[in-house]
Amino acid sequence: MNFSRICNVLRQLKKAGTLFLTITGGEPSSRKDFLRIARYADKAGFYLTIFSNAYLLDERTVKALSNLNIYYVGISLYGAKPSTHDGITGQPGSFNRLVSAVRLLRKYGIGVVLKLVLMETSSFEHKAMRRLAERLK
Repeated sequence: MNFSRICNVLRQLKKAGTLFLTITGGEPSSRKDFLRIARYADKAGFYLTIFSNAYLLDERTVKALSNLNIYYVGISLYGAKPSTHDGITGQPGSFNRLVSAVRLLRKYGIGVVLKLVLMETSSFEHKAMRRLAERLK
C-alpha cells in the first residue's frame, strides 16, 4: 500500500476507536516511508508498538522514533550467540546489529521486548537467551 492508502486505513481505525497500533511487516523499517507512517500514526493518537528484526534500526531512525509515543519495539531473538542467531536469519552480522539496536533503543528511552523464538536448532540456548535479555535490560 502507498502512504496515502495507509493513512486512509489509519483514519478508519481511529474513527472506529482503535487505541493501540502495531506496525509490523516483513520488516517495517525497510520501507522508505516507515518514519513518515510512524509519525502519522503518532499524530493520529495511536499508542504504537513496532515489531522489527532490528537489522535496519540505526541511530538516526531510533532517535526519530524516540520523539513518538511508542510503547515498545518487539524484536525477535533466535539465539544467544551470533552463530545461532545469524545461522537462523541467514544474515551474517544480524545478531550484532540486534544487540546494537537494543542498546540504541534503550539509550533513547524506548522500551524493548525481546521475543525469544525457540526452534529445534536454538531451544537449547533458551536460558542463555534469557540472560542476554536481562543483560540488555
